[in-house]
Amino acid sequence: MSTPKTKKAPPPPAGELESARAGLVKAESRRKTTKEQARAAKRRSQEAKLAARRAKKQAKAAKEELAAAKKALAKLEAKLRKSAAGKPAEKPVPAETKPVAKAFVAVKRKPPTRSRPPRRKSARSATPPGKEVSGSFSQGDTADDAASDVN
Repeated sequence: MSTPKTKKAPPPPAGELESARAGLVKAESRRKTTKEQARAAKRRSQEAKLAARRAKKQAKAAKEELAAAKKALAKLEAKLRKSAAGKPAEKPVPAETKPVAKAFVAVKRKPPTRSRPPRRKSARSATPPGKEVSGSFSQGDTADDAASDVN
């Protein structure tokens, strides 16, 4: 028995080959950039985690420092009360309580007493209606005319 001969596929045209190579280059370039982006994102994530750990440590240290400062203040206040009163000191205020601010109370004041009565307006300053004010204007002049006379 003889086997039938298989036909070989004809080679692809040159244009298709070039476009396939260009597609390959484009895909490799895209893979390279996305891989670099993923690497950068991972690095940023690790840096953020490290910064968060550092911040937590600093917050814990600050909390301990605050507690120590409160304790030292309470100790000094107790010592001061003891020395000032000459008797045993009172129980110190717990560090957790917050001091309450005193409310501002306005005090009414009496108006100042006057040694003399208030001044009255003089009759000279007020001009009666219908009379003109004497000044730099000559009779029949307006304000614009008077300004031009000065210049």
